[in-house]
Amino acid sequence: MNVYEALNAMSDLSGKLVTIEAIFVMKGDVGYVVSSKDDIETRGKAIYLDVPELKKILLAKVPAFGGGLYSYCNEAVIEGVLIAKADDAFSSALVEVRQLDVYVCGERMVAIP
Repeated sequence: MNVYEALNAMSDLSGKLVTIEAIFVMKGDVGYVVSSKDDIETRGKAIYLDVPELKKILLAKVPAFGGGLYSYCNEAVIEGVLIAKADDAFSSALVEVRQLDVYVCGERMVAIP
């Protein structure tokens, strides 16, 4: 499923393991997924990735963009438990992330096995 579908089904999916195909974004130390690059700055349409030291994990395994606001803005497949998140920036999050595959130039790179 994509981010839009996950957010729309939040009441049914909250607390459940889901697999999401999305655009993975890393801005500063904040990682999140969106349905399309058009939504990259719309955190209300994004799902936060709650992974300790996510940036460090990624930089060790997946080449980052050079320069700019975003370290990553790539297609990805993420598996984790979807939860509601009550804060100003994100309404939901993926926790207990079991898989994060990031695609760079069409090549699959496993960030989290």
